[in-house]
Amino acid sequence: TIGTVRIDALKNTSTGALLNIQNYATTATVSDPKNEIFTMVGWLPTNLSSYELAFRVGTDNEVQYRNWSVSEITREDAVQTAAKSEGYARGVGYQYNFGFDGFADGDVIHLFIKDKTTGKIYCFCEITVRVKTVPVSTTQKYALGYGSSHNITAYDPITNKEIPSNPTDDPTVKMWFDHLTEKVARYDVSKKNSTTSSYTIQMAKNEMEGCQFFLYSPTERKVTISISDFENARGEKLQTELGVEFYIEEGYLPLKGFTAGQTDSHGKKVDIYPDAVIPYDSYVKDGYGDDEGGSYEYGTWVPIGPYSYKPWELNKYPYRDTVRGFVVQATTTKATTPGAYKATIDIYDHDTGECIKKANVYTYVYDVTLSDETEMDTAIGIWGEHYLQTYRNAGGYNEVEVIKSMADFMLKYRITPNFGQWTLENVLCPDGNNAWLHDPRVTTFKIYSKEMYDRYKNDPILASKMIYYGQDEPGVPRNQYRSIKLEDGTSVTYFDQFGILSILGVAEEAKMLQSWGWEDYRLVIPFERNPVLTNLSKYPQIDKNYTIPNMSWAAVEAALNSDGAKELYNKYKNEIKSSEDMVEFMRKYVTVWTYLYTGSTPRDLKSTSGAEFLQDATLDSVFDEFEIRMNKYQAQGDELWSYVACGPQWKSPYQNILLFNDGTEGRTMFWTSYRLGQTGFLYWREDYYGAANTNTYSMRVPFSATGPGDGILFYPGAVYGQYDPIPSLRFINMRDGIEEYQMLAMLEQYKGVEFTDQLASHVVTSTVTFEKNDTNLYNIRSYLLRQLEATTK
Repeated sequence: TIGTVRIDALKNTSTGALLNIQNYATTATVSDPKNEIFTMVGWLPTNLSSYELAFRVGTDNEVQYRNWSVSEITREDAVQTAAKSEGYARGVGYQYNFGFDGFADGDVIHLFIKDKTTGKIYCFCEITVRVKTVPVSTTQKYALGYGSSHNITAYDPITNKEIPSNPTDDPTVKMWFDHLTEKVARYDVSKKNSTTSSYTIQMAKNEMEGCQFFLYSPTERKVTISISDFENARGEKLQTELGVEFYIEEGYLPLKGFTAGQTDSHGKKVDIYPDAVIPYDSYVKDGYGDDEGGSYEYGTWVPIGPYSYKPWELNKYPYRDTVRGFVVQATTTKATTPGAYKATIDIYDHDTGECIKKANVYTYVYDVTLSDETEMDTAIGIWGEHYLQTYRNAGGYNEVEVIKSMADFMLKYRITPNFGQWTLENVLCPDGNNAWLHDPRVTTFKIYSKEMYDRYKNDPILASKMIYYGQDEPGVPRNQYRSIKLEDGTSVTYFDQFGILSILGVAEEAKMLQSWGWEDYRLVIPFERNPVLTNLSKYPQIDKNYTIPNMSWAAVEAALNSDGAKELYNKYKNEIKSSEDMVEFMRKYVTVWTYLYTGSTPRDLKSTSGAEFLQDATLDSVFDEFEIRMNKYQAQGDELWSYVACGPQWKSPYQNILLFNDGTEGRTMFWTSYRLGQTGFLYWREDYYGAANTNTYSMRVPFSATGPGDGILFYPGAVYGQYDPIPSLRFINMRDGIEEYQMLAMLEQYKGVEFTDQLASHVVTSTVTFEKNDTNLYNIRSYLLRQLEATTK
């Protein structure tokens, strides 16, 4: 009925390599079944509209049945001549694209034509699959999205954006939109003619999300801004917030050894970036600037246009074109109606009252609901001495309310405060009221004593949130005193010359927790190195101010026995000397392994400029690479967390949330955590103000003694007359990364870890290979939301 089906060519679509065809049978050699697509070209003497071209393993295997699109193509004259010579009026050409993913070496695939009306199958060819193992290059292996079946492209659910009419529009004033992750320096006017005159915020229910817009004026202008609430066609509204971006003080950069505009070998740039995002109403109520006298109030307007840091030093700081950035954020609830919402932004000239610029911005809410419970555990320190002092200086504030407002503000951003000098009970849990701790957004809280542990251990919800933060970065030879809690609960202070006593302190504190009866204790130990203990001279030389001397164990032992730590050292000396490294010693005691992202750097990426390794290469053969080692501990019931601080440095190839790190990194580092199987994130503090003797409280100089932005993630609202803190752009992007981690965890429940891990590979493939393009990152986020919506429906 059909006649013989011919195969004229079978080739690898990506490489173009032709496969040998003999008597209409062939062997296909496949190097990478998941990524290679093959094209078959041939002809048959019948019309394809009545038939389906497909293939499967064996004649009755419905599982491996493949039916991809077949297109009819015009064949050359020689084919038509061959058809006629065989008694057919014409030959119908076809092209068939297919892949071998899922087939094993040696499988025989039957290609066939199926009659769409009768279901009868006509087998016409067999292909034997040979899977050839070809080493994948490092470049391929860590390429973003390599091996993924996800087709991620740009997507905007709102295709018809209304351009609002504005008869008093000033064409010299430019306005454009961009992603929250885009850091636009004060003098970067390169996008002033951008065509992005609107934006669609894509988000889930029970989430916060936003965008930026920018203003440029060739002349100095005073502007006021109004934004409507996001509203849908039914008149339902979303909570809408407008923030004014505040730029770091450029005159301070040279004092810290930086030059604005410099770029390092990793493409990371120093510039006059915005950091604080001040609520618009607070800004125009009590704005802050600087002049020769030190400060002045802006009043009820926002300045845009050419700017000089110090106009009285025009030879050094001339007036230059500037941009001014603003942040728009929307908040949804669990009850938010999915669909499109629109808000309108009006920019007014303060002096004339005319609307000089108008734009619409949209929000599209997917039918996806984030839970109140935050999937990723967080523990971020608040110390408070400088934070509270700002409110004391301003006067009129209740300190308890200041702390409560700060803690609630952090929960709003899905980040859990863990207090340094303050404790939760005396501030947030008065008279034994534990309601704040029961909030599902609170993921962790620190235990300080057995009495505190006993108070909460019988509450299943609170017991699951308890952590003990023990020795900080053990093994670091800081040449300073360390406080250690001993097994009996008493505290001692030792001069830890070599960093060894802090390692022993881990064991003592673990035994103390066990003595309380806390069998499943969660001991959090952040560390950024793993000293080799069998040879002290291999101790990593990282500290700037102190290097451990090249000493034998006998010399170290003599030094330890000569100070007040003799008893502690002798208690563990056999155990520590028999341990290959610090991790091997701590494995009996630590339950929450908390380490820098450098610990998970794959060894085959050692040639990456600036790559660091937490573990000595010689230990790989003993314990496997560090990340594999950690995965084994996780399989045995331990938790894996990560942390960052002043390291990894902003100029390294790693993610961090320092002032000069790319804006994408505050989000992508949580995608990294997801891919590494980590379930928690620790940060040492958020309020390291005054450390550099600067007026950090005013948002002008977010530098601390340990680096640009280190330990500073939000600012006291007292400067602008409010209880709530003022977030940084970095803090906002951290929140969004934590929410995206939660979306990945949700999708994993429905589609499995292989599916979501493959999706996440479009954002990160290792600790030094991750997405830096803002638009690509948001396209992947949009795809994630759509996958969630389709799956949960």
